[in-house]
Amino acid sequence: MRNALFGWLVGLLGLAAAATGGAAMADPAAEAMIGETFVAARTALQDRDGAAAVATLSRATRERVDDIRAAALAGTRAALAPLSPAERFAALGLRHHMTPAEIRGRDAAGLAEHALAQGWLGPNIISQAGLGRVSVRGDRATGTLVVDGQPVLIPAGFVREDGAWRIDLDQTLAVADALIGTTAALSKKTEDEVVSELLLRLSGRPVAPLR
Repeated sequence: MRNALFGWLVGLLGLAAAATGGAAMADPAAEAMIGETFVAARTALQDRDGAAAVATLSRATRERVDDIRAAALAGTRAALAPLSPAERFAALGLRHHMTPAEIRGRDAAGLAEHALAQGWLGPNIISQAGLGRVSVRGDRATGTLVVDGQPVLIPAGFVREDGAWRIDLDQTLAVADALIGTTAALSKKTEDEVVSELLLRLSGRPVAPLR
């Protein structure tokens, strides 16, 4: 499904597992702020407000989205080479479903709004998403993401920046990297071959060759 293709690019439901260390501490004030961030992201998605949605993301996540957008716009092997497998998947997915002009004319907020308009992240997923138990470790936290009453395997990740909590997708991308890498190893294919086959399976058409 296309929402699987762009779930981490939009990144706005918090499908992330933050890299944490040390013991979790009860922090009611932080937990309340994290809940507010999650609700703000969900509301922005429901309203198709890309700018408001992107504002709920961590700086590191926004930078990675910008890197993905830049690589997708360039569309060359050299531009995609520094990206992780998951980032390459997202960048190639953008090129697969959008023209260079469409990408060029949109920043991260515009891409989020385009993805929502195209149904890449279904409205039912947005409206049925909730946040369960939150565990805080210093400036990082994880929360149980619940969709349609069922917990999702990968928890939501958050990071505290300048006193505010933001959604962080670093570990979601790491999990996706591991899945692509494992699939490549088991199938005796390169990661790029796995990415191309996934895009073909999702869209029904082959990926255009890179320059």
